[in-house]
This record gives sequence, structure tokens and C-alpha cells, in this order.
Amino acid sequence: MKKFGWTVWGILGFVFAPIGFIFLPIGLVAGNVRSLRVSGDLTMFRYVFIGMGMLFLVLGLGFLSCDLMRRHRLRQAYYGGNYVDARIRSIKEIRNVNMNGRHPSVIECSYVDPYGEEHIYKSRYI
Repeated sequence: MKKFGWTVWGILGFVFAPIGFIFLPIGLVAGNVRSLRVSGDLTMFRYVFIGMGMLFLVLGLGFLSCDLMRRHRLRQAYYGGNYVDARIRSIKEIRNVNMNGRHPSVIECSYVDPYGEEHIYKSRYI
């Protein structure tokens, strides 16, 4: 089974969403607890924690949903069974990138759709 990895946006979502889940309840509870003896205004503390919690939660869930949708689209394309017969135009070795002591290659393919329009595709590093 092919694995589709996480990108930086998914990792940011995994970091931001739990921070939002922690900050938001702290802000909600802090304003309702009257038995605490603190000097200063709890409303500002509450607003800051609720605002930061909502911001981190929304950003984290947004980043996670974008990356999950990307992974879903890749999985659908890979396992969907849709394919085209393309002509290989070139295979280029990328000399300025080094992976495990070797240089990756990029394949450039093209195909013509039924409407007569030519599409060009460049692969990821292979």
C-alpha cells in the first residue's frame, strides 16, 4: 500500500490544534472561577486566552484539513484507476540536489486530450 506523507502544513496542524485545545478551556474556565484570589483583572486574561485558543484551534484545524484533503486527492488519483497514455518528453537529472549521495531525476511527459489540448506533466523527484 502506497503511503502519502504529511507536509509541513499537516505537521503545523498537529502542533497548533492541541495548543488551541489547551488555551481555549483555560480561558473559558478562568472567567467563571470566582474562588481564585488573584490581583489584577481576570477579564483581560480570559479574553487573551480565549482569543489565542480560538486562533490556534482554527489555524490548526485548517492546516490539518488542507493536508488531509491533499492526501485524500492523491489517494483517489492513485487508486482510482484513471490513467492516460503519455509520451515521455525528457528525463532530467537534477544536479543541484543530493539525496542519499545520488541526484534525483524528473520525468516530463505530455499527452493530448480528446479536445486536442496538450497537457505537460513533470513528476516529483525520483
